Order: sequence, then C-alpha cells, then structure tokens
Amino acid sequence: MLGELLNIVKTDGIEEIIRFAFSFICHQDESRLLLIFGDYMPLCPRCTGLHLGFFTTATVLLFINRLILPPLSKVPKFILIFLVTLSGIHWLGGRAEVFESNLYASFLTGLLSGSSFGFLILTYKKYERKSFNFLIGAATGSVIFILPLAITSLATYESKYFTFLLGFIVLFNIISLVISILSILSNANKEIPQTIKPEVLK
Repeated sequence: MLGELLNIVKTDGIEEIIRFAFSFICHQDESRLLLIFGDYMPLCPRCTGLHLGFFTTATVLLFINRLILPPLSKVPKFILIFLVTLSGIHWLGGRAEVFESNLYASFLTGLLSGSSFGFLILTYKKYERKSFNFLIGAATGSVIFILPLAITSLATYESKYFTFLLGFIVLFNIISLVISILSILSNANKEIPQTIKPEVLK
C-alpha cells in the first residue's frame, strides 16, 4: 500500500497529471510548443503567456497594496478590454492568414492579454478582508513554491520542474479567478436596490 502511494506521488507521475490536466485548456500541438531542455512544454506559448501574465499582475497587485490599488482602477476600461482581446485578435489574424504569426508573437500577445485581464479583474471591486487574505495566502504559497522550482530547473536542466512551475501558476490563477468572480457577484447583489417590499405577515 505504501509503495503504491509513493508511486503516485513520484515526480514523473505528477508531471503526467499536470500535462493531462492542461490538455483540457490547451491544444498541446507539438508543432507549436516550446522545447525546453529537450522536452515540450505542456502549454503553448499563447497559453503560457496568458497564465504568466495573469499570475504576475495578480501577485504584484496583491502585494503592493491591500486595497488592490484603487487609483489604478480608474484606467479606462476600453483600453484594458482591447488588450484582453489582443491575443484572440492575433490568433484569428494568424488563422485567417492576414499576417504571419510565430511563437514569440503568440507568447507576447498572450502575456499582454493575461496581464490586462488580471488587472481588469483585480481592480474591478474592493475585496472583502476574508477573500483578500485568502488571495494573499495563495499568492505567497505560490511564490514560495515557484522560486525553488525555477532555480532547480535551471540548475538541473530538467523540464519537469518548469511543468511543476506552470502547474502552480495555473492553480493560483484558477483560485484567484474564482474568488474574484464570486466577490464581484457578491458586491453586485449588495448594490441591487430593494424595490419590492416583502408583505407583512398577518
């Protein structure tokens, strides 16, 4: 029994689980994947840019100011919305052969879109203390795990640590997104005026 558990948590097994999970959010076409240390990354450059951009912006905003930098929320939303859609525009342009795309352009447009989306979501509303503290905890935990993984990957030239790093980033992004959406919906419900008075029970 113990041997089976150890086999499950082996690094190779974890890497396969992450790659399988990523198959639901990325095409994983090897002709369009980055090759790092002799192995293909589990996410394409565009998806990598999207997640890295969101994660970087989210962690910076969370650590800079406990109020999610309210002054920055005044940035015109149409600019952010355009930048969020930039990656999609680039993808459509490439598919329609309007212009020629490459891996670096895909990564950069993904990075811009992901960063802008993170900024748009995290500056939309002020968070409740409980939600904010949870996000701070998730961001801190992610950074604590990510830095050693990045250093280990560069020191050992093993791509699996980059896969683990991406796994933590995507997990943090999902948690942040869920909390942000729930917070936005919660605030929206509080702002709905009470126009119908309940009937008084006799």
